[in-house]
Amino acid sequence: MVTYKKQFYPELEQSDFEDHIAPLLPFLNTLSVRSSGYIKRVDTSKDQEQYPYHNPCRMIARNIWMKVWDPKLDEYLFNSDLFEKAICEQLSQMAFSYLIRCFAEQIKTLPPNNMDSKRIYNYYNQKLMSTEFKEFSEIYSVAWGRCNVLLENKANAIKKAIQLTQKHRIKIQEVFNIANTSRIVSVESGGDTHNNGSSVAIITFEKGEKLVYKPRSVSGEFGYMNFIREINKFISSQMPSLTAVDFGNYGFTSYEETNNETKDMFQAGRLACLMYLLNASDMHYSNILWTNAGPMPIDLETLFHPSRNRIGTLESKKSAYHALEKSVYGTGVLPISLGTKANKGSVDVGFTGIRDENSVSPFKVFNIKDGFSSDIKVVWQRQNIDNALSTDPNLEKLINKRCNELIDGFSNFFRDILQHKNNFINAVIKTFSNSKFRYIHN
Repeated sequence: MVTYKKQFYPELEQSDFEDHIAPLLPFLNTLSVRSSGYIKRVDTSKDQEQYPYHNPCRMIARNIWMKVWDPKLDEYLFNSDLFEKAICEQLSQMAFSYLIRCFAEQIKTLPPNNMDSKRIYNYYNQKLMSTEFKEFSEIYSVAWGRCNVLLENKANAIKKAIQLTQKHRIKIQEVFNIANTSRIVSVESGGDTHNNGSSVAIITFEKGEKLVYKPRSVSGEFGYMNFIREINKFISSQMPSLTAVDFGNYGFTSYEETNNETKDMFQAGRLACLMYLLNASDMHYSNILWTNAGPMPIDLETLFHPSRNRIGTLESKKSAYHALEKSVYGTGVLPISLGTKANKGSVDVGFTGIRDENSVSPFKVFNIKDGFSSDIKVVWQRQNIDNALSTDPNLEKLINKRCNELIDGFSNFFRDILQHKNNFINAVIKTFSNSKFRYIHN
């Protein structure tokens, strides 16, 4: 039986539940809950905890690791023990984020037994581990099953990243100059997931070299790399790009160091023009990096972005949404202020926007109070800042200066392309002919 409970999802309103979840209940109620069962034969960790329920979460992570990892891969690692510890900590933090509300609810059901709140926490912590989560996994079977599946997918994705890296070491050495004998030190992954829980991973090798593994086609990055090499032959100022190797459903790109001290708005304007000409979208601040070579796009999966197929009433061509989507603003390179209807805070997510101490998400943030006790509270709260408009004349001058530089850069690149229009068109056709389209149900 699925019901609405504010304490579990305080960011979800009753109206959201009724509009978006309630219509699915007849289907959800026919599904069986798949639980991964409780943990068996895993040593109980009693290390110092860095966050609430750290040790139980370590135990869950260790259980997943033992289930998934192939010891034969240890030979490719610089230090297999440290690698295991780092990955298990990633999994532990994931377990914490999914189970903390369940922990916070169940601990309040324990009788005090003349113990203070911290002793109750220690008792409950130990009980979870000594019983191998048997009772917990039965009471919170949905959360338990979902958490374990997610962790298992994550561990399998990391294992697969190593396997595919080793499979292509000769090519990686040839393209990225990383010796095929250099062992792997770490795999750090995060961001959007693809292909059953995989996400982009930064692989670090023993001599400090870094490589980016992407669990999706990098035909966009590969095409863009070759495209930039073509247009650099006739534009007035060279543009940088990632180095990429595409293997169909996955690929590798070079790792680029960020340097936020090299913010050149003229070059950003040139990039804005290029992204506009390539009909790109979603090129926000985390998809482009400031580098010593200039602003560099690192996620090129939204080039040639087609319009959505809409149902119902046709959207007017005079619609503001249509105008914004088809304009330079729609690329994501220009400043984009993200806010809410209540207008309580905003943050600039555009690549050329300003993100400083006054840039605070307008959405509620997850917070834990009295975590190491039975009085734990899991709350969502807003960050309080002074969101008044700035009256600093120096800031106004800086913004005007940046705007003019960006406009000049845009105009400069447009004139470059106008003089070599046919070369530009031929470069697009030549370098992107084998790119793959990706459908996102969103």
